Amino acid sequence: MLSSTSVDGVYDYISSLAKNSQIKDFELLFKSSFAESYSFSSGKILEQKISQSQALGIRLFRDNKSGQSYSESLEQESLETMFKQALKCLEFSNIDNNKTLIKEAEQLSDLNSELNQGHDLKLEEKLEIAKALEAEVLNKSALVKACPDNGLHLLSTKTQIVNSHGLDANLERKKVHAYSSCLIEEGANQGFDRLGLAYINLKEVDVKFIAYEIFKDSSLMLA
Repeated sequence: MLSSTSVDGVYDYISSLAKNSQIKDFELLFKSSFAESYSFSSGKILEQKISQSQALGIRLFRDNKSGQSYSESLEQESLETMFKQALKCLEFSNIDNNKTLIKEAEQLSDLNSELNQGHDLKLEEKLEIAKALEAEVLNKSALVKACPDNGLHLLSTKTQIVNSHGLDANLERKKVHAYSSCLIEEGANQGFDRLGLAYINLKEVDVKFIAYEIFKDSSLMLA
């Protein structure tokens, strides 16, 4: 995830480029994400994956015209290329009096603690939840023959908008997706279903409820 240090460094560098190009008004949009995936089947870990991404967007304003561009790298060379592309777009864009930016220095934040907890659990604890999703379904009945798809997907995202007039707006969210599956066999009949539910944090994941719902839905297919 982007740190305040990297954001400040990018802002200062873009400010210097803007000043040299006689650009007084500009806006930066930072987006970053961090994802974790854990899946279980037959008591074994199928996947344990961590990925992250970042992107930066820019808008330049001058003479009621605007130009924009973006970059997935925060290296100086990439930032300079992004700035030049936005400047070229500005030069060839049409005049639009509605194209403007917020010109008040505001500090806006939505870092709701209720929506941002639980991801700091230890790796072993996350794996235990993924494992329990399978075990709980298997324990529902002897009719359950397999749970081939079970696991967790965790996503943390952060968005920050800053501009040349002092605006600094932050939004951070963490989401959890828990899922399981159930294959039931009774004689020559089979029933299979998969269920995934979203939670605001890991502490809210209800393994027993997921197992109950997925077993119920799979059982209905036997009728």
